[in-house]
Amino acid sequence: MDDHLPLSSPSPSAPPADPPVVVVTRPRAQAPMLVAALERHGLRTHQFPLLDIAPTPNLDDLRAALSDPSRYALVVFVSPNAVQQAFAAMPEGFRWPQEVPVAVVGPASALALATHGVAPPAHRVIQPDTHADDARQDSEALYTRLDVPSLAGREVLIVRGNGGREWLADQLREAGALVRTVEAYRRSVPVPDAAAWLALRAVLSGRHAWTLTSSEAVRNLDELARANLSPADLDALHGAPCFASHARIVEQATALGFRDVTLTGAGDDRLLASVLVWAGPVSAPTPASAHAPAAASAESNLSPSSSTVTQTPVSSSASASAPAAGSTPAPEATKPSPAPTPAAAPVASTSAQAVDPAPRRGSWLIWVVLVVVVAAVAALQVRNERLARDIRQRGQQNDALAQEMRVLSRADQDSVAQLQQKFGALDARTTETRDRQAALEQANQDLLRNRDDWQRAEIQRSLEVTAEQLQLTGNVAGALATLQAVDARLATLDKPQFNAVRRAVSRDMAKLKAMPSFDLAGAALRLDDAINAVDTLPLISSAQPLDAEVAAQMPHAAAKSTKSAKAHAAAASEPAASTSTNAGWSAGVRAWWGRLWGDVRGELGQIVQVRRVDQTEALLLSSDQAWFLRENLKLRLMNARLALLSRNDAVFRADLGRADALLARYFDTQSSRVTTVQNQLAQVRTTAGTLQVPTLADSLAAVRGQGKE
Repeated sequence: MDDHLPLSSPSPSAPPADPPVVVVTRPRAQAPMLVAALERHGLRTHQFPLLDIAPTPNLDDLRAALSDPSRYALVVFVSPNAVQQAFAAMPEGFRWPQEVPVAVVGPASALALATHGVAPPAHRVIQPDTHADDARQDSEALYTRLDVPSLAGREVLIVRGNGGREWLADQLREAGALVRTVEAYRRSVPVPDAAAWLALRAVLSGRHAWTLTSSEAVRNLDELARANLSPADLDALHGAPCFASHARIVEQATALGFRDVTLTGAGDDRLLASVLVWAGPVSAPTPASAHAPAAASAESNLSPSSSTVTQTPVSSSASASAPAAGSTPAPEATKPSPAPTPAAAPVASTSAQAVDPAPRRGSWLIWVVLVVVVAAVAALQVRNERLARDIRQRGQQNDALAQEMRVLSRADQDSVAQLQQKFGALDARTTETRDRQAALEQANQDLLRNRDDWQRAEIQRSLEVTAEQLQLTGNVAGALATLQAVDARLATLDKPQFNAVRRAVSRDMAKLKAMPSFDLAGAALRLDDAINAVDTLPLISSAQPLDAEVAAQMPHAAAKSTKSAKAHAAAASEPAASTSTNAGWSAGVRAWWGRLWGDVRGELGQIVQVRRVDQTEALLLSSDQAWFLRENLKLRLMNARLALLSRNDAVFRADLGRADALLARYFDTQSSRVTTVQNQLAQVRTTAGTLQVPTLADSLAAVRGQGKE
């Protein structure tokens, strides 16, 4: 009994439990490094990206912004995606200028820059401190490492994705920098298919954890889960351990209902360390080939036992049959033997009786083995039936899922069509918004100019307009009023940099006040009267020897002389009247002779007139020449009037002089009308004085910076 081996080998130890699953939510292009690190430590991973990264549709803006980086005092890349997309948009052979510093938010962005040849010591790369345990990798930490005062008044470019944070740009603008933002990539929410949701439900049923590296990814996860998961799966998701790299992500996840969120700190190394602490000791999975030797050893342990059991009866029967063979008659059997022959039978029977229990025990063991085999076969058949039933149920479920997927696919197609329409409208709105943003940025840059420059520009423009009006119209009073308004404004500002301008304005005001005032409108009216009277002025070459006025006045003069003679005669005759009557008769005769002489004298004066004429050609003018002479005189007077209104003193006086020469040479200066016109021209010349007005050159030079102190 002790020689036989056992029927079955000892049961192997239970296999170790499966390692937990870590769900990686990064975009697929950024997930491989973290996935590889988790799997090296024996953890299983499941990629469920919550963000899709795509290049910006408007690469022209990105290329234009980075066409000449040397004009920027600083260029900020907010993420590795910004670095990759920006350098991908650049032409082949592009090299970053060494004098332009680059700022990044974390070491991943710095590594992405290094792959494009931008790394210390050739280039200056600014990033937050990563050595401290509580080091942060965000815009706030980067702002503390910047030399903000040196950026005042200089251009700063921020390369980012759509919808990024404005905190850093706002802080730099408040510090006086001219910030420009450009979009390098687009973030969008991926749409998992039915297979992805089925795989995620399987993950939610076991031990798992989530890695959250973006606040936007957390929001997308919550929205997608609420729309596609059952309440039980959603509760399992909210209760699963989550590991976040930033405090803002923790706040966002807690606000959305996640109950177990751990802050790991920035960097994949801290995130990996926290996940490993949660997972505990994890052994690497045993390869499938390791089970083959164990199975072989089990078979080897089982085969000798069965062979021993089956061969034991055979050996016993062989030993029992040996004496029977010896009992067969032989030649030697006839010989007498010393021992009696009957004694052999009891020995043989005894040995046969001793061997009989062995076959019975072997058959019993065979029956036991057969029963075990039958039971195992029955159990396998039951298991196969159960598996077949499960397969049928799974097939029905798969059919239902396929039908549901077809329905969902049609719904998704309709949704995609609607989304495409919405995306087209959004692209149009985005273009319009970009144009408005560019206009607002330009307006903002204009508003950032110094207030003193605006005031100086306004004063300069006012003085330039006043100087032009003064030279064109000669409006001294208007120019003086403008200078007084400018002086009052400068007095209100009371700034030392405008003292030179105030002094120049005061000098110009003194010049304008010293200008003599004259009636410009009155002088123009006198010239108009002279122009209108030219056609009635008598010429020396006129056919009438005397004007009608002079001829009309001559009889009145003769009558006056006759009356005066009569008065003298009457006065002389009064004393003599008392002496003699004859004296009165002689006085009457003398009066008659006096009247006769006056009439004869007047008639003779009209017939013959003696006059001195120095220019003999004035007496030889024909009627056509006389008409042209009058028209030329009127043109001279009109030109003088225009020169008077335009403040052209030289032309004004030259035309007046030529008009006076024409009047004196060709017109009858003894006529009262000619004398009146000459007097009007003399009054205009005297009243006008000088037409030159002072300029505002001193004030303009001072306000333009030529006379600045």
